[in-house]
Amino acid sequence: MTPPCKRQAKVANPQKKRLRPLILLLVALGVLLSFGCSATPEPEPRSALQYFQAGNLALNRRDYSTSVWNYLRAISLNDETPEFHYNLGLAYYHIGNYPEAIDAFTSVEQLRPDHADTYYNMALAYHKLSRTDLADKYYNRYQDLLSIRKARQRLEQSKSDAQKAMSASNTPSQTKPLAKPTRRSTKKSASPTQPKAAFSNQVPKWD
Repeated sequence: MTPPCKRQAKVANPQKKRLRPLILLLVALGVLLSFGCSATPEPEPRSALQYFQAGNLALNRRDYSTSVWNYLRAISLNDETPEFHYNLGLAYYHIGNYPEAIDAFTSVEQLRPDHADTYYNMALAYHKLSRTDLADKYYNRYQDLLSIRKARQRLEQSKSDAQKAMSASNTPSQTKPLAKPTRRSTKKSASPTQPKAAFSNQVPKWD
């Protein structure tokens, strides 16, 4: 004959078995809810232009380390935009990291070799490193490009004047000959102290 205590235990066991799945379900729901509440959404990725704009804001505040970080992020997403490298070079220059500034300006030279201000800033950085030979080389290159730019401007102005003269009279007019370009001075630069300005948030068209 089965003792009374064992009979009671046999009656209670089926109830525990029925409650066990419900308890496990409640525990699982609690774990899922806790993860759902604590999880934070990942930030959306920023574009290269947004990093460039953030770098410009930091550059205007003279927070050069932050501007360098943002420009490097922009370049990691798009390394073929010369404005990104140009402003990075300016930020490095203001920090006093002249070798990195030269590297950045060299990237601009490769992407846009006809941009005069790049050579001006390279000359300035080499001047800070006491490399007068390279400073003179790039400053002369800067002057050469300025002469070419001025010659183009004179040519465009001459064409514009000729078109105005022809529209004012029905008779054809002769275009004035271009003035001879002034001879470039071989005098050394006066050791400029500030690099050319940075580019704005909207990527501009190059001259």
